[in-house]
Amino acid sequence: MVGTPLPERLGAWLCASPARAAGVVAAVTLLTFLPAVRCDFVNWDDGHYVYDNPLVRAGLSRDSIARAWTDVVFCGWVPLTIMSYQCDATLFGLQAWGFHLTNVLLHAAAAGLLCLALGRMTGETGRGAAVASMFALHPLRVESVAWVAERKDALSIALLMLALVAYEGYCRRPNGWRYAAVLTAMLSSLLAKATGVTFPVLLLLLDGWPLRRIRSDGAPGGEPGAVRPAYPPRSLAQVVWEKVPLFFLSAMFTFFTVVTQTPAIRPAREMPLVAARIPNALQSIALYLADTAIPLGLHPCHQHPGIHGWSWLLVTAGIAAITLSLAGAIRLRTTVPAWGVGVMWFFVALSPVLGIVTQQGLQARGDRFTYLPHVGLFLAVVWAAATLLPRRAPWPAVRTGALLALLSVWVALDRGQIRHWAHSEALWRHVLDLEPEHAVAANNLGVIRLAEGRSRDALQLFEQAARGLPENQRVQRNIARAAERLDRGAGPPPSGNAVDDADSVAPPNDSAAP
Repeated sequence: MVGTPLPERLGAWLCASPARAAGVVAAVTLLTFLPAVRCDFVNWDDGHYVYDNPLVRAGLSRDSIARAWTDVVFCGWVPLTIMSYQCDATLFGLQAWGFHLTNVLLHAAAAGLLCLALGRMTGETGRGAAVASMFALHPLRVESVAWVAERKDALSIALLMLALVAYEGYCRRPNGWRYAAVLTAMLSSLLAKATGVTFPVLLLLLDGWPLRRIRSDGAPGGEPGAVRPAYPPRSLAQVVWEKVPLFFLSAMFTFFTVVTQTPAIRPAREMPLVAARIPNALQSIALYLADTAIPLGLHPCHQHPGIHGWSWLLVTAGIAAITLSLAGAIRLRTTVPAWGVGVMWFFVALSPVLGIVTQQGLQARGDRFTYLPHVGLFLAVVWAAATLLPRRAPWPAVRTGALLALLSVWVALDRGQIRHWAHSEALWRHVLDLEPEHAVAANNLGVIRLAEGRSRDALQLFEQAARGLPENQRVQRNIARAAERLDRGAGPPPSGNAVDDADSVAPPNDSAAP
């Protein structure tokens, strides 16, 4: 390779082994998100899950582990997530940096495992690394990594990517032990968060492409003398039948999630299906795609348009996005089958968190909800670009350069977004800078002001929150507390703990549910 440009030599070295590419992707992801270890806890769910949770504060013990499997925490049954918090509490105490470090390590592991799975499944290590890098480094990932309460996402997706690697091994050489590994990894993922309830359907998509395991009815397994396929083909019925245990797990955890989240589900009269939930789902699809293309102005608390009004323009954009994506899948079904698989993965993985069947809490959407769906979206984009753009020079170099430039921009945006999660005040000031009338942000910043003894400022913020959430009992209690303390001229509480004196408005739970 004497005389070959250095970038090409590095590319060839990287693409020679899926495991090598996976290691590089994981290392880059780790370095990108490592500044998150400097962040503190925030007064939005972190207390419920960690610093005010006796199950976690006690660390690992026989009793705390048993209760992790029996207790519902903040409308969610997530025993593996609670146990991971308990491990952190045992290792690091209640030091926030330790909890953040675990989140970063889990996210880096998820990126590496995805790269490994795609490289092995497709035989295109470079493209698999591109998909995994885009998935890992997109700014929409920051919320799931830099927010300690979203350990559920990081742990669940890391385990689901492990299930993907196990499934590739099973498809290559099917046997009971390899299937048991897939089943165990998926079960573990669901025990961290029910994000992966759509996993069996996603595997069926991969069976069609790139695994090409589904043969036509009556077609032989291969012509005499033909090269044996890497993944032995099966009939459609066999491929579906082997997923039955996985579908059973999905149904079971969907049921668990709906039952545990019942206190958080908004009544149908408040969130009508046609007037609120469906428009929000369509609007959210359009906004997720817009945030993917232009990841600016991100924040973790988007208020539901069923309460604050929705836009016909965004609803129409959502319908157009679905229509054009599926039309493209039909048009490219033979030339770029990855496009159809990718866009279907995106919509299928997104469906449980669109709030169509039930709506939990006040949030319309969340950056964290794109964690799994983004795998499919970037799969479609990378394969379409590699297939449809010219392959002659200088186009391959142009594609690589454009990807590296894009990833560099995203890394810079990641660092800026991580700073907004440095502590509670930074987070809620950022939200109010973007949306000055944001009720949840005003209330939660007011909680901080009240803890500081700035009762007048706190009261103003609580009254601002009440204009957006007039029936919220927590906000009303906070107004009463701030007014009482203002009348007494009281300073901050002796403990300095905002949670002891006022209530943050938090999402009741965001586990995947219909």
